[in-house]
Amino acid sequence: MIQRALVHDLSCTANFLNRSCQANLCKTILSFAERCSVLRSPCKESTYFTVKIHHGGIMFTKPNNLVYEHDDVDYMDYVQSSNLNRELLDKLVEGVGLDLPMGFLYKKQKFSLLEGLVRIRSNVDIDMLLKDRNGANEVEIYLVPPS
Repeated sequence: MIQRALVHDLSCTANFLNRSCQANLCKTILSFAERCSVLRSPCKESTYFTVKIHHGGIMFTKPNNLVYEHDDVDYMDYVQSSNLNRELLDKLVEGVGLDLPMGFLYKKQKFSLLEGLVRIRSNVDIDMLLKDRNGANEVEIYLVPPS
C-alpha cells in the first residue's frame, strides 16, 4: 500500500492558515497538527491534488451504470500537476504491488463511471485529465488489464 505522502506548498498553506501570511509563518515548517488541518481542508489555490487509485476490483455493467466493486483503494496525496505523467502512473502500479503493463482509466469530474471513464494512453490524455480536474482536490484512476 502506498503511504500517503505529506507534501505541501508552504506559501499556499500559510495563506490558508493565516490570511495575512506573515513572513515568519511562510518560512517556518508547519507543525504536524497544522499540516493535518491542511489535509482536511486543502487550499483552493494549490496546484497539488490527491490521486485516488482503484485496483483489484471487478468492473461490470448494471442497468444504466457501470460499477467497479470489491476493489482496493490507495491514495497518493499532494501530487503536483506538473509532475503527473505516465512514468509516475507506472510507479503507482509498482507501489501497490501489481505488475506492468497495466491499463489506466480516469473518471471525469461530475460524471458517472459509465459516462466519464477515459483511457490514459499517453501524456496527452494526462493533460486532458488535468484540464478536467479544474481545481478539484482529487482525481480517480482505475487500474485495469491493458488493452
